[in-house]
Amino acid sequence: MTESAPLILGTITQEAFVLGLTGVAAIWIGIATFRLGVRTINEQRAIAATRLTFETVHGNNWDRDYIEKRIEFIKLRDCGDGLALYAKPSSDRATDTEKAQHNKNASTIRAILNDYETIAIGIRRGILDEEFLYRYMRSPLVRDWVAASPYVVTLRADYGIPQIYVEFE
Repeated sequence: MTESAPLILGTITQEAFVLGLTGVAAIWIGIATFRLGVRTINEQRAIAATRLTFETVHGNNWDRDYIEKRIEFIKLRDCGDGLALYAKPSSDRATDTEKAQHNKNASTIRAILNDYETIAIGIRRGILDEEFLYRYMRSPLVRDWVAASPYVVTLRADYGIPQIYVEFE
């Protein structure tokens, strides 16, 4: 048998063997490329979430309306009267000025809690970076929830909707 003659009888030719290895190698390269692509996509999503989280937090730090609402919320939170009284309409005996102030305070509380609710939904959906926000907002968020939870409980009971601010909770 010469070197160039193909082997037969239960064995494969050198050419078939090389072609088989090439096919297997192509499959492995395809699998590796797919896995690398998936990992790259996931890393890019994480980077995008962190970037969006930073932009959200940074934007709030410079947004005049948010700053004003936040300052008012902190005053209401820390005044000692509690936030729950703003979950109900103002008294019928209140003056128009008192009613207007009551409504303004209730609006301020809702604005801040709505912001927290939106952030919580962003975290749940993977749009915002939970670890970044946890590091940045943990202490104020806990203080705000402790103060706001009676307000939320009152809203849930009065409206019969247990899902109010459930994401923030």
